[in-house]
Amino acid sequence: MSSKRQCPKSPGEPSERQPVVLVDMDGTIADFDARVYALVAAGHPEVRLPPFEQRVYPLSRGVPASQRPLVTALFKEVGFFREMAPIEGAIEALHQMVAEGINVRLCTSPLSSSPRCASEKIEWVVAHLGQA
Repeated sequence: MSSKRQCPKSPGEPSERQPVVLVDMDGTIADFDARVYALVAAGHPEVRLPPFEQRVYPLSRGVPASQRPLVTALFKEVGFFREMAPIEGAIEALHQMVAEGINVRLCTSPLSSSPRCASEKIEWVVAHLGQA
């Protein structure tokens, strides 16, 4: 007599019919660009960023080459990722998807040049979305 062992699903694990949506963090739910623009305006008025509505991706490409090191250094500052503002409506949209039975998964890549990026992104998620 053979039997298949069924492993119980862990909390949050998608069921066979539950759709899964992957949501990027930077620029989708956390406002990376607004954080850069705010820090540049506050501490480096000599840096000429394009108007916010005309920004390009990646953001550093829209900065004059001579000023790129200064802008990319902002990503390494303590609190850069943790202090990004949520994009308007993003948190509510995530909660709505979950309420509709969608298994929402956040996906993001930490910047290898920023030693605090990964931990600060986790702190951001816990602060804005909760531990679960």
